[in-house]
Amino acid sequence: MTATSRLVEIHAAAVAFLDAAFGALTEIRVVPTSIYHPYLEVGRDYEGNAVMFLKEFRDLEAVLNQAFPERFDEEKAHFASDFSSHWIYSLPEAAIANCSIRGEDLSSSSHAVEETIAELITVLSEPEAHVLVCRAVPHLTTADGQELSICDLEILPDVDGRERIPRLIPLGASAFNREPPFVFDPPEALVVARGHGPDPYRTAGEASARIDSFLLAIHLLYASTAWTAYEVQGPASLVDPTGARLTTASRGSGNVRRTLRLAPEHGSPIDALSAMLSVALDVPDEMMFTSFGMAISRFTESYLSDKWDAQLLSLTTALEGAVSGTDTIDVLLRLKTRAAALLSEPDDPASAIFEDISKIYDLRSSLAHGGSYKVARFTRSVHQISTVPEAAPLGVVVGHVIDRLRDIVRRSILARLSLSSLPVPLWRLDDDKGVDACLADDATRSDWRAAWRARLVEIGAPESAMRTSQVVDFLSQEDR
Repeated sequence: MTATSRLVEIHAAAVAFLDAAFGALTEIRVVPTSIYHPYLEVGRDYEGNAVMFLKEFRDLEAVLNQAFPERFDEEKAHFASDFSSHWIYSLPEAAIANCSIRGEDLSSSSHAVEETIAELITVLSEPEAHVLVCRAVPHLTTADGQELSICDLEILPDVDGRERIPRLIPLGASAFNREPPFVFDPPEALVVARGHGPDPYRTAGEASARIDSFLLAIHLLYASTAWTAYEVQGPASLVDPTGARLTTASRGSGNVRRTLRLAPEHGSPIDALSAMLSVALDVPDEMMFTSFGMAISRFTESYLSDKWDAQLLSLTTALEGAVSGTDTIDVLLRLKTRAAALLSEPDDPASAIFEDISKIYDLRSSLAHGGSYKVARFTRSVHQISTVPEAAPLGVVVGHVIDRLRDIVRRSILARLSLSSLPVPLWRLDDDKGVDACLADDATRSDWRAAWRARLVEIGAPESAMRTSQVVDFLSQEDR
């Protein structure tokens, strides 16, 4: 059979099936759909057997299996969970949505249906799936307000994801299921990752992981409070059984904001740091987890919660993973002295770092061990932290406390990563013997402090070693 005759056969079988499916779904009052929600889903809006037992369903299944053996043959299939029956369910769902969106009659002869059948054939003919991941990220924009391609991602500033995502992912609106998430924490950008691969779910997961890696890098390098509001994953076509999927997250930045305005020159430092992290986070086979990996995990976790106490607990664990080492004796003293020794600078002296960690760990002790804390004592304690504004209300103060702790953790992670990635590592990630003796010596301490800062200069991010600028509260019009 020639390619042309095969296409004609697929088209004829698809038209016959759609005629039968439209009739069956009309009979059980599934269609016509509302123009406000034209997306149907088998198992949610109708039972599969409403169309599965149609003769035309079986005929189209046989035609597709014969036409695309490399996709649907069990021995040759490139994706183990890919079945022609899944695509057959998605065909009428896509055709119904297409007709509704275009305002056309639900008929197999309509232009929208013809377009849907053509898309089915095109997608099935492609060796790999094309997927997109769109993530709404507040506190992120671009320096010039224009779209930016950076680090294999697209940054779309100042857009409403609920409107833009369906233009990128044809099934994107279906993921909202008539309840699109509402976020108002400007400025906000849509971060888009694209992927191609035989397994659409794995490909989408890898694309999402690229966004995770990007956010981790901008958190570490630029102390941005950017956080994930929600994410939609889905195929680049309307006909696709994998559908679109929505995940939402809690507000993770607290009541403060530090906006990052991305420019092309940010790309090189972000890529360089991501490469360093990839090497550092490669866990040896004999290890269940590592202290540095735990530091990164808990640092990331601090952006995923909207509770300041959970953030504080995550960040103190991250600090321990970054600089405390394996010895369990005098952990707090070691944390304070090591962080103060490595991070101090004229704008952030060692004494301030030492005392701020002390105050924060006093809070942490009560939280971790189920203690209690009076408001007066809490207020007095947090206002003694060096970066907390004196006049800030209590609700905003906790945001400043978390930001100060996060900045100490951020720089500690950068210092540890940089010192371990030197041609001759000064402080290996898997060994901290002799570290305290080195940091106790004035000359060696100065050399180490200079070495990790020089490493950041090499990757184009010298300012990342410094204490960050003051955050603003979430109601402020500054830094919008």
